[in-house]
Amino acid sequence: MNPDENCGNCRYFIRASEHDNTGECHRYAPRPHPHPKMQIEGKDLWANTQWPKVDANAWCGEFELKAC
Repeated sequence: MNPDENCGNCRYFIRASEHDNTGECHRYAPRPHPHPKMQIEGKDLWANTQWPKVDANAWCGEFELKAC
């Protein structure tokens, strides 16, 4: 893997803020996630959806370079 092929350089990465090293991956639609305090009969409720949170230095196999 090329070291420059990381989330921070990917077209799908949306940085949380200018001074933050984390962000969201917008490659696919947001994913549902359970709210830890919401359960019915011992089962987690899927309360909302979120884009996957990623570190700018992370990587995956679907990297696409940001357009200049």
